[in-house]
Amino acid sequence: MEIEAVRLLDLNPEMIGAFASTTVSLFLSVPSPLVPMLASDHSHAFEWVKLHVLPFQNRTKISMISVGDDVVSSLMGKKMNKWIEHHQGDFDRERRKRCRR
Repeated sequence: MEIEAVRLLDLNPEMIGAFASTTVSLFLSVPSPLVPMLASDHSHAFEWVKLHVLPFQNRTKISMISVGDDVVSSLMGKKMNKWIEHHQGDFDRERRKRCRR
């Protein structure tokens, strides 16, 4: 039996990285205690994405991110995707910076 998808509540980067180069679809969850801080300050939200999504985006199959411990509706998932697309230039600059180090 092949595992198709996994929901990770513990977003340890090593745990996310363990799924690199696999076909397993990952469902990441922003811990509920972080939601108010991330919602009130976009720089904190950007840092969260830089730590938990960007380092893995080309090697892992992150299919969904939930905000809090509850499953997000598809509309919220679409909003998150639009937010990531909107900031893609920032993400690309950050990735190029890391590659130069």
